Amino acid sequence: MMITKVSIIGWICGLTLLLTSNVFSQGVVLDDTIWIPVTYYDFHSDGSNPEFEQDHPSGVTKGMVEPFLDKDGKPVPASDTAKIRMNSYMKYWFRPFEDSAQGDFTVPTYNPVTGRQTGTKTVATDTAFKNIVIKDSLMFTRVQGTNIYGYDNINFFPLDKYAPPVSFGVENDRTPQQHNYAFTMHLHFTFTKTEEAQTFRFRGDDDVWAFIDDSLVMDLGGIHEPTEGSFIVPSKLLTNKEYSFDLFFAERHSMMSSIRIETNLIKHYRLLNPPTLLSPSNNAANVAVPTTLYWESLDGASSYNLLVSDSPDFSTLVIDEKGLISNSYQATSLSDNTQYFWVVRVTNSDDIAQSPIWTFTTIADMPDPVQLIKPLDGDTIRMNDIALVWNKGSENVTKYWIELSTDSNMTNAIVDSTIDTMKVFNQLKNNSRYWWRVRACNATGWGTFSQTRVFHVDLPVSVICKPENYEIHSFGCSSNNSSLRYALPVDCYVNISLFDLEGRVVRNIMSRKQSAGRYSIPMGRLAKGAYILKFKAGTFSRNELLNIK
Repeated sequence: MMITKVSIIGWICGLTLLLTSNVFSQGVVLDDTIWIPVTYYDFHSDGSNPEFEQDHPSGVTKGMVEPFLDKDGKPVPASDTAKIRMNSYMKYWFRPFEDSAQGDFTVPTYNPVTGRQTGTKTVATDTAFKNIVIKDSLMFTRVQGTNIYGYDNINFFPLDKYAPPVSFGVENDRTPQQHNYAFTMHLHFTFTKTEEAQTFRFRGDDDVWAFIDDSLVMDLGGIHEPTEGSFIVPSKLLTNKEYSFDLFFAERHSMMSSIRIETNLIKHYRLLNPPTLLSPSNNAANVAVPTTLYWESLDGASSYNLLVSDSPDFSTLVIDEKGLISNSYQATSLSDNTQYFWVVRVTNSDDIAQSPIWTFTTIADMPDPVQLIKPLDGDTIRMNDIALVWNKGSENVTKYWIELSTDSNMTNAIVDSTIDTMKVFNQLKNNSRYWWRVRACNATGWGTFSQTRVFHVDLPVSVICKPENYEIHSFGCSSNNSSLRYALPVDCYVNISLFDLEGRVVRNIMSRKQSAGRYSIPMGRLAKGAYILKFKAGTFSRNELLNIK
């Protein structure tokens, strides 16, 4: 029967280790976070392992392991076969494949109802218990104002972040929860016996065994729903003496995985100072790729672990470099225009400390070359102005650089810029060839130029004779001989009126549409005096003061 593991409010809200020590009361500085080293062993979850992802009996079974660890500090399956629950070969659960199961072509067989071993059989390969060893650590956060530390994860699937070939990845597609199941974890540390009561309390699933000084102190074996267990460090242990603590955990069946632990065993007072990150500075922008990350070198550090992620919770790791000796690392696997988060952990034989989390954003790609739209290459233009048009090209473009030249080498180019994807140039020379090109700019800088196009200007006579600008001139300015000359560079509606100095209309001279060109019109007989001539043509307007003598 498959167990459906459920999330339970309170105790089973995830994996939480709460760590307490008497040093808190002695005024020793406590870090806000602590990293506890763990070793994972990732097994196949595709059904090829006879003790993981199989039909199984349900519930907690005590006595599945012997009360003492073996000479290597690993749990031993019970010699009483009646207490076996699909764990006869657990000698391979917490050891690297190359040092244990490799070369063993036998596998146990089990009764799926009782979980008891029914025998062994020989198979064609020795990979049933093949595993991948992954060294990692878990981060615990101190409860403010206390010496209690916690790690909380409602779905404890720590190997999801490791893609093949670092792990076996997601192999079990029988459930909608696509996680990396079938793994074990070994957490090991030493603690000092104190006069105060030291306790350990656990609730979760699946198999969990705890040992102090290689002796079993908590036994929650079996594939089961979340279950509680606890112990108090035996008083017979000598005060101020150091003892080993080992926690062995196995996640052997989908659907869920949840653990919670509380203890005051771990020495967690600060032995190493957290490393100080140096470069790139926090919140740095436009960081070049590749870039070199630098941090402070610490006395007493045996190695550094650099973590770089594109998510603030480090759920996906871009860089996870362990065992670094120097205080720098060249990051060559970063992408452009991406925000990254990074931390450095420092370790020695006694402690792990972590820097604060910093972030930086890599420089964006240079803009791609824009694509010219019109005029087409080799076009003939029949106007003395032209609208050059191109496409947007890359995202986040801030402006464009346009060059227009009568020289194919662009040595005498007219240079202009715009935020639009069009630019109008006027007063083109007749019977001339023009070359043009465009490039884009973003926060990184200017991209490369587009291809260069050429067009030819061949103006008809009507266009050649067009004025280049609006013009207006009055002539004669006598009571018997007054005229007005003006020029229109484009077809437009023209309105010409004459007013006295009081603003009263004296004469409406003309109001109609006219073609581009030059004009001269009489204003008729006018009495001597001063007048205001109002001239409006399209969007152009001007007022002229006329003195008639």
